[in-house]
Amino acid sequence: MPQNREFFDCVNSFERLEKSSKVIEKCERAIEMEADLINEAIVHSLLMSTYAKQGNFEEAREQLLLAREELGKVLGLEGENLRRFTVNEDSQEQYFHILDEKVDPRRKPSENSILTQIMLCPVYPRGFREDLTDTEKRDASLNWWADFPGHILYLLLGDLWAAYNEGYSIKCLKILKEHEQRERPEESPPSFTEIVSGYKLGLLLKARDVASAIREFKEVTSALSYPEFHNLPDNERMLDEYFISEAKKELTSAEQSRSKTGLLGLFRKSST
Repeated sequence: MPQNREFFDCVNSFERLEKSSKVIEKCERAIEMEADLINEAIVHSLLMSTYAKQGNFEEAREQLLLAREELGKVLGLEGENLRRFTVNEDSQEQYFHILDEKVDPRRKPSENSILTQIMLCPVYPRGFREDLTDTEKRDASLNWWADFPGHILYLLLGDLWAAYNEGYSIKCLKILKEHEQRERPEESPPSFTEIVSGYKLGLLLKARDVASAIREFKEVTSALSYPEFHNLPDNERMLDEYFISEAKKELTSAEQSRSKTGLLGLFRKSST
């Protein structure tokens, strides 16, 4: 699982919100030095995000295609099969189940999740009207997914950094969660992204700040108190409910841990 300094310089530059020119420079250097296809896919996804934030959607889409091309090579695709995989998001679902077989087992699961999300980011949104020209489809698609990398990639980076530096991971997840909260209309339930980022924050904080972890888990479970939550489509609600259920388990565990710590402190005081 080769990972060079240039790769981490690129990821670090993106996470620290350095100037776009710096991020691009470091990521391009990482691609020049990188021999690992998976790392290259991740770097291309960060470049996709950076160009999208600049408003350069044409280059951003090109970086997405390059990221997918690297994934296709990881899956062993060649020629026409590789080309179809790269440009057609509908053909990619069949490859999800073999990612684990193709990806080096020494890699962290969080890195594998980034690769999956690269495949999910659409080149063109589904449901286009047939009367649109290719140019109109292209322009609409670029605007349609333009905000994807600026938001979701913070969740992916949070996963990535959890394996190397929890402080960076917590920062990424907080940025994402706070953004989702600001964008949420009043009286609306938390988004799936807010629920997942809050849950993951709680997991990271549990060992270092149990009170903060409890607060995060309580915020996640509070989604059930919003009447509109129960009106969500079944597939969305079921996914939300899974993470809410997990947050409930972690909340119980965290509260028990805090209770034991408090009792231990009282015992120590009484014995002195």
